[in-house]
Amino acid sequence: MSTTIADVIARATGMSVSNNTTDLTGNASEMIAAVAAWERDIFRAAAALSRFFGASQTVTSTSGSANRTLNLAGLVPPVERVVAVNSPTAVVHRVDFEDVAAELPPRFYAFATSLYEVGSEWSATAGTVDLSVWYAMAPTPLDPTGNTGQTLTLPDEYTDLIVLRLAHYLAVKDTGRDPLEAQSLQSSYDKRMADVIERLDHFAGPARRRFLSPERLPGGSE
Repeated sequence: MSTTIADVIARATGMSVSNNTTDLTGNASEMIAAVAAWERDIFRAAAALSRFFGASQTVTSTSGSANRTLNLAGLVPPVERVVAVNSPTAVVHRVDFEDVAAELPPRFYAFATSLYEVGSEWSATAGTVDLSVWYAMAPTPLDPTGNTGQTLTLPDEYTDLIVLRLAHYLAVKDTGRDPLEAQSLQSSYDKRMADVIERLDHFAGPARRRFLSPERLPGGSE
């Protein structure tokens, strides 16, 4: 991953002679904030339909004999969506905190960026517990007060998505430009985004499961 925000700006500028003006791209904070938002959008869409952009880490809970917590806010790469949590001896099932009896122990419920133990189900032994957290990742945040040399988290082969988004943004921002240009760029982005999601979903082939997941993912049981 070596594509910088400056690379994205240069490529988007090159898509139209009308983009070649600092009035459109000269505000670095504007460009960084926009690119960061679009990168988050792509990872969020991927997390909803695929687990390709994924990571796993062992995280240590707070100490205690019950109601321990696991703070995921500081993980690198950041968490977009928790997929699975395992203790050293079992799968820890997610439940809603208003219906903790919906699954068999051990269980956790999520609130904000932390996972909460139900009772003392993570371990009968007092102290901390190491849990393995598998998750769909979010991109590393970009600093809007930094410079355009910052590198994107999105792999290079997919950064054309952000180039298309920026080119569309510039076409709309440039008052008086033919609206057909923005429409064409949006259409190109939508098609390319669909292609990327299909690529991510097809990477490992279809999954097989013995039960119907409450959250549907492509390739599973129906």
